[in-house]
Amino acid sequence: MTEIKELFRWSEKSMLRYVLVAGVGFWGSFTAIIATLLTILMGEPFVPARLPITFIGFWIAGIFWGLAMWFIVIRRKNRKQA
Repeated sequence: MTEIKELFRWSEKSMLRYVLVAGVGFWGSFTAIIATLLTILMGEPFVPARLPITFIGFWIAGIFWGLAMWFIVIRRKNRKQA
């Protein structure tokens, strides 16, 4: 339940800030790190030149994830208030 309250609190900020912090910062960066670690653990050689491509790709995906979460949180917030 505290997670929902936290999302509501975050949604009171601007949409741009929410998308950049929650989507790009948290989701995009964390997922890029996990993907890189999984790639290494699966036996692929570590290629440092691939890191920027991985992070940029997941940051772009984080924009879409952050937007989707923004609209979901706003919809839940409106339902709860109604």
